[in-house]
Amino acid sequence: MRLFQSLAVIVILFSSITCAFALGAGDSAVVNWKGSYYNATILKQNAANSFIRYTGYDSSWDEWVTPKRMRIQVLWKGKWYDARALDVSGSRVFITYKGYGSEWDEWVKLDRIRSR
Repeated sequence: MRLFQSLAVIVILFSSITCAFALGAGDSAVVNWKGSYYNATILKQNAANSFIRYTGYDSSWDEWVTPKRMRIQVLWKGKWYDARALDVSGSRVFITYKGYGSEWDEWVKLDRIRSR
């Protein structure tokens, strides 16, 4: 019984961390398309990807995008910094900060990330 309770607590904690980065229909995003960034609106969201519409473009450009193609912000010492996701592994994201060298790249937990 104690093992079951421990597992339940872990699931609840993981769910709350994941929700900190969750995006939903109607949220704004900035998305990379072939090396340039464009404003977009999220139309649908599944567990891993977002179905987006680029602002000012018709529905023929709608597409599913991964978090790696979205601009994000990362909390570091009480301030939000623009960043880009390079890799995702479980509840952590490997990011690079906009305007900073690769020596600042780091793995961060989802509770330090928000959509830009």
